This record gives sequence, structure tokens and C-alpha cells, in this order.
Amino acid sequence: MHFGDYLFANAFTLYAELKSPELISLLARTTKKMCAGELSQTAMRFNLAISEEEYVRMIELKTASLFAASCQIGAMSGGAARDRLAGFGLAVGTAFQIVDDCLDIVGNETSMGKKPGNDVARGKFTLPVIRLLRLLPGEEKKSLSELLLSPDDSGEKRTRVCELVERFGTADYAMEKARSLVQKAKEDIVAGDSRCVATLRALADFAVERSW
Repeated sequence: MHFGDYLFANAFTLYAELKSPELISLLARTTKKMCAGELSQTAMRFNLAISEEEYVRMIELKTASLFAASCQIGAMSGGAARDRLAGFGLAVGTAFQIVDDCLDIVGNETSMGKKPGNDVARGKFTLPVIRLLRLLPGEEKKSLSELLLSPDDSGEKRTRVCELVERFGTADYAMEKARSLVQKAKEDIVAGDSRCVATLRALADFAVERSW
């Protein structure tokens, strides 16, 4: 947390040196959105009723807004279409976070450098789990709901969720959402400097093809 605060303060210092009120304003608004997204995620911990729409809005704020701002700043500096590139960044950032949330459940422990299921253990119910709760039949949903809300972190919760996510294909469902976002974002880029477009499209592909 303190390191993050330091990075934000350092970013503001660098932007102040550019003497651009517009850039400083954008950075301030983006910081506010990211903090709002984190607060929203904290408020929704252990909330079994969270909807896909609420989840997407939360990750747009906490993660995708930074991608959008980064693209917008590049557009401002290079004289490109700001709104279009901001939209590209928002879509790719949203996809990036969805993939991150999928990897937390079904990712390889060696590649990730951590055990899967951390979000579930902390009561952060992401898209694969949200979708799973919508698909499970009555008794099985009740059983999983009780497990998700339990404070126990012996490993049973992580294992059970991973098994059900695999069985019902909800990580695949989430990954398809991410791929659709990236595909649309790539199609929306206006053909200009082919090198720039190719780089942006490669970054978009990385967001959904990574394994860590």
C-alpha cells in the first residue's frame, strides 16, 4: 500500500514538471477511479449476490481505468484520437483483469508463483465464481455458498471451487468474454502508423494469451 502511494506521488511529481494541467487532471481522475474500484471490491467481499455487471464496473474502475488513461496520454502526446484509444485501453484493461482473475483459479502454480484460489479465500468473488453461482443447481449451490462464506481456509474451499469451475467451464466462459473485448478493441483501432497499430494489437493479444 505504501509503495503504491509512493508511486502515485512520484507520478504526480513527474507530471507537474511537464506543466500540463490537462495531464495532471487526467492522472488525478484516474487515481480517484482506481481507489473507488478498490473500495468497491472491498465492500463486495463475501457478497454472493454480486452480478456480472457490478463485477465489470468494479474492474473497469480499479484496473481498466489505468489502461485507458495510459492510452489517452499517449494519444494526447502523439496527436492521435484520444477517445478511441481510451476506449481501446478500457477494453484491454478489462480483459487483462478478467484473465488475471481466471488465472487465480485455474492458473499453474509454478507459472503464477503462488497457489491458486487466493481471491476465493479472501472473499473476492470474480467472474468465474459469479457465473458458477448462477449455474449450480439448488443443493449444490447452497453447499458451495456455505463454503464460500466460511472463514475456513484449510484448502478445501480453494480445491472445491477449482473443481467446480473446471466442471462447469466458467473460467472458459470468462476467458471468452475477455477475448471478445480484445477482438473488438483491435478492430476499433484506426489504421494509421502500422508499427503503432501492430504494437497495440500485440499488447492486446498478450492480455489474453499470458499464463502469469
